Amino acid sequence: MKLQLLAIGIALFALTGVSHGAGHTHAVTPKPGAAVAVQRADEVPLSIGVQTRLDLRFTGRPDSVLSIEYRPEDGLVLHSPATVQLRSDLRGAATDAPTVEAVTDGVHYLNVFVTEGARSRAISIRVTAGKAARDARKPDGQGQTEALPSPGTSGVTSQGEPLIILPAAE
Repeated sequence: MKLQLLAIGIALFALTGVSHGAGHTHAVTPKPGAAVAVQRADEVPLSIGVQTRLDLRFTGRPDSVLSIEYRPEDGLVLHSPATVQLRSDLRGAATDAPTVEAVTDGVHYLNVFVTEGARSRAISIRVTAGKAARDARKPDGQGQTEALPSPGTSGVTSQGEPLIILPAAE
């Protein structure tokens, strides 16, 4: 009986996370973000100096309120409200079309922060403008389009979703 209690205690201790002194090693179960996906409905490139609506599709839980915050990165200007609230339909879908303007040539990101209930998720929407957009449409001679240069590093989340790690600004 004492051996069983000891084994259960060790198992519970291991599941709750362990901290070790000098190595500072610890195991933590990450809190999942909001179960919301965001994607651009089209991949139309932006023209520099022209305000353009980005059609975004949100997919999450049916009939729920989504609090959205848009944060453009350098080279992109947001002309619509930075925060909006959407309600998903009975299939879990919602749409919004923020207006942005590219002020420089290249690859830019509109960061979208979605809060659903007590959970949040950040998604970066990639947009291209000017010469970078034209270069992306040119085939490389084998029918493939060239990959666009990006300021970030490609990676994968723990759930296997692709992501781009962007450099932090001071």
